[in-house]
Amino acid sequence: MEFIKSLFVPLLMRRHRNMSMFISVGIFLVSIYLIIIPVQLTYKYTNKALDINGYHSKEIYNTVTDYDYNNILNNGYVIDAKGNSLTSSNKETAIFKIEGLSDNSNIIINLVFDFELESYNSNFDAFEKYNIEKENRTFIVLFASSWYEIQEAVNNSSDEIILEHVQGTTYKNCELDFNAYDNTESFLKGLGSDISKLYASLYISALTVNSLLMVFILPMILVLFMWVVLKKNGSLKTFKEYYNIASITSFAPTIIAFIVAWFWPQVVNFYTTAFVMYYLFVVYRINAFPIDYYPEKK
Repeated sequence: MEFIKSLFVPLLMRRHRNMSMFISVGIFLVSIYLIIIPVQLTYKYTNKALDINGYHSKEIYNTVTDYDYNNILNNGYVIDAKGNSLTSSNKETAIFKIEGLSDNSNIIINLVFDFELESYNSNFDAFEKYNIEKENRTFIVLFASSWYEIQEAVNNSSDEIILEHVQGTTYKNCELDFNAYDNTESFLKGLGSDISKLYASLYISALTVNSLLMVFILPMILVLFMWVVLKKNGSLKTFKEYYNIASITSFAPTIIAFIVAWFWPQVVNFYTTAFVMYYLFVVYRINAFPIDYYPEKK
């Protein structure tokens, strides 16, 4: 019980001030992993990304249409996910305009296959290049030889139809198999599912980098600042002591963040604020007493 209390009670935390810094670094790294676990499981093993319509995947997934899929299938398109490439028996530029309904609203999905595009350009206007009219809820899913991207025409606040670049990526880990479907609706479900997985993967990667910054880098900067400012007058003297206390201080914010992350992944953005406030309180309490002062022995 004393050990558990020493993870949360400031004056009892002092028993850990001289432990190995390798343990402290390990604690911070484990904290990052614990905060990311709920997000990884939520987005990887459920339809969470599809439910929140990441990259408009749900709109594409729910599209109902009677478009003849043989128009697409007969071209022999094959994605090599390992080689990051698209091949076909027909290398001519082709546009397939699929009209349907998604969530009881009209939707147009233009599948464009262009093997002549050499490099990805985030400012590329596919609507203009392929002379496709910009209408609200109109999508272009562009398949080039080494990448694919999604663009959408949307109404802005001024009621003008503008271009929105949704996402572009390589074929790496792309699971879309044109030959696995026998109608356009099932193909669009496969496309929407693959797009949702892409969203989930990039979201998890971005959140992992953000967690590294919030949980590991920024606390280290704070510890360095606190050590420089307080080392002469506080009970804690060395950088090692300040860093070790910081690692122990991270237990409470990490546990809270781990629980909240199952419902609200963005909690990591507020982790540093909670950690800073708690760490300042802990250091203030420790430095307010001699290092050998123990209230239970008073």
